[in-house]
Amino acid sequence: MAQFNIKLKLIEPGAIKTEFYGRSRAFMKPNYTNDYNEFVKKCEAVNMDAGDKGASLEAVAKVIFKAANDSSAKMRYPIAYPANLLLPLRRLVSERFFFWAVKQSYKI
Repeated sequence: MAQFNIKLKLIEPGAIKTEFYGRSRAFMKPNYTNDYNEFVKKCEAVNMDAGDKGASLEAVAKVIFKAANDSSAKMRYPIAYPANLLLPLRRLVSERFFFWAVKQSYKI
């Protein structure tokens, strides 16, 4: 895109305080087994905690505005927990360690 003077910017949000963690959340569960119940329970607890700690819509708007007006070559703009921790970590450590850390955060 550089030949057209177009700069790409990626907004990479973590948890954002929206209805994604509330009334718009739909959960599908297999009706033929309960084998996943404990796994899902752990993941849901971590997800809901992240949602409680999520960034405000205003914070997201500020990052989008900053990215849109940034003339640098910077491409990635992580916003909020856990993206602001996981994305830099992903670039610094091995794949094996990264997935181990993610599993630890979900207690799985």
